[in-house]
Amino acid sequence: MLPVNVKSVPDQPSCVPDFSLGLPNGGAWEPTLAQHVPNIMDEMDPAGISWKIYAQPSALGARQGGYIWSSCPSFADCLYTSQDTKLVDSNQFFTDATNGTLPRVSFIMPAGDGNQANSQHNSQSNAAGDNWIGKIASAALNGPEAASTVLIVTYDDCGCFYDSVPPPLAPDGRQMGPRVPFIIAGAFVKPGFTDSTPTSNTGSILAFIEWVFGLPALGVNDAGAYNLSGIFNFAQTPPQLPRMTQQQLPAWKYKVTKTTAEDGT
Repeated sequence: MLPVNVKSVPDQPSCVPDFSLGLPNGGAWEPTLAQHVPNIMDEMDPAGISWKIYAQPSALGARQGGYIWSSCPSFADCLYTSQDTKLVDSNQFFTDATNGTLPRVSFIMPAGDGNQANSQHNSQSNAAGDNWIGKIASAALNGPEAASTVLIVTYDDCGCFYDSVPPPLAPDGRQMGPRVPFIIAGAFVKPGFTDSTPTSNTGSILAFIEWVFGLPALGVNDAGAYNLSGIFNFAQTPPQLPRMTQQQLPAWKYKVTKTTAEDGT
């Protein structure tokens, strides 16, 4: 692979286009040099693997924001096809988990339904975010589908100045960044286990989905990423999971501040 001088490439619209859709600019809002690449949703659909994104399904209406965090709008072939119907309100996750109707793969983000107050961005309450994560864990790991559920909690931002360990190179040779929290829970996760295998939070999640469902890798990074298999013991008796606790917080802790309105609201 030839190195790319990113400084020589002008800024492009934040959209992965799909020119097969017949839309202007492949679905991007202005001309783009970006090329279409398939994503994990494109692989799961033809394989019959159900999925949903629980986030903010519309940029209009209540103007709650968080639409940009919802993943699907970043891909023209998700936004402008029937895949968009699988982007639903984030609080729908709790209903589906309780009813045992979760899809085989769920992505849930702190967006929509006022949940961006739980995003743990600067100026937002970490405690409020912890409460929300605990609520997700309780719903997923105590519901009817708990025995076959794995919960992965991770972040797309880092503290960035705290990490004393030099980050490794990604499989494609590019420099990885500082570490971010990466927590896995479920019936067959080894209790009290810390896996020291270098992990790419996004690449390894893709690799895990591909490993579980027998899907091919999308690219060099997920092909070379650790698939998290060492974290599980499928022969163990499922341990009793800890009870999630909720901190009682004042209402102002759940208010979205201007400094976190990164989504255009």
